[in-house]
Amino acid sequence: MKSLSIIIPMYKVEDFIAECLQSILRQDCRNNGFDYELILVDDGSPDNCVKVAQSILSRLPYKLIRQSNSGQGAARNTALEVATGEFVWFVDADDWISDDSFAALADIDTTDLDAIAINAVDEVEGARSRINFGETAASVVSGLDALTSGTFLYGPPFTVYRREFLNRHSLRFLPGVYYEDNEFTPRAYYRARRIYRLDRVLYHVRINMQSTTRCANPKRYFDLFTVASQLSKFSDSEVEKRHRYVMSRCIGLVLNSALDGIGKVEADTKAELQKRFLAEKSLWKHFLKSKNPKYIIEGIVFMVFGRFGFRIYDMIKR
Repeated sequence: MKSLSIIIPMYKVEDFIAECLQSILRQDCRNNGFDYELILVDDGSPDNCVKVAQSILSRLPYKLIRQSNSGQGAARNTALEVATGEFVWFVDADDWISDDSFAALADIDTTDLDAIAINAVDEVEGARSRINFGETAASVVSGLDALTSGTFLYGPPFTVYRREFLNRHSLRFLPGVYYEDNEFTPRAYYRARRIYRLDRVLYHVRINMQSTTRCANPKRYFDLFTVASQLSKFSDSEVEKRHRYVMSRCIGLVLNSALDGIGKVEADTKAELQKRFLAEKSLWKHFLKSKNPKYIIEGIVFMVFGRFGFRIYDMIKR
């Protein structure tokens, strides 16, 4: 890898963007002529995160794009249109990268690679918890193998993609929804022929309870049905029949997240979510096709018992 585009959407990250940017500025770019560009997208943020970023980068080249608030997916899509790097790394503005990240990426032979998967750690109040894809040594796998084994991470920052690969397959994020990573990553991995899995921690996830994916917004759970529906359409139209169970597992995970959300909202919203779930019968087929015993049982429960299936689901969960 010779060049890298780092894409950072910014929305209400005034308290975190400095640490994110400083982790990038600490990188050693002398390794093998490695170069990078920094693309910041102001997603209509109402705070001072742009001013903070500008003060840190005042003497450095970077691209700043401003747009009305449209969500992280749309912000990443906007940045991809102006990116020029050989590879693209989507970094969240409230996280940071390890000091040796660029050196580690520059050392990889990227010939014929579509992507590079990396490991990460969750950081919360000084405690660390490693999140990884299950490998103990570097290896090259197909995206389908990673999907089949379940040894992959959904978050966009956990995979560095070849930009030409993303463009060739028109891989973009679904705009305007939460959990866009659950819709994007399975499609990207299914298309990827060769993914280099680097068993090193290059990414640090700040457990920020104010982030968009952790805030108490009921829209999150309704969006899960949109994500599941999009994945179902992709599976039916683009995935070989013998591999569709793999996508069904991804959809089963999304639907389970929706089911979990039903128990976390107020009564009126709960009733609406239950109604939405029962109306999405076409998605239930993925429970049965997933080859996952848990999902199969859930599918049978809702197909047989309908709305009473929620009580049974809660009993099984407990």
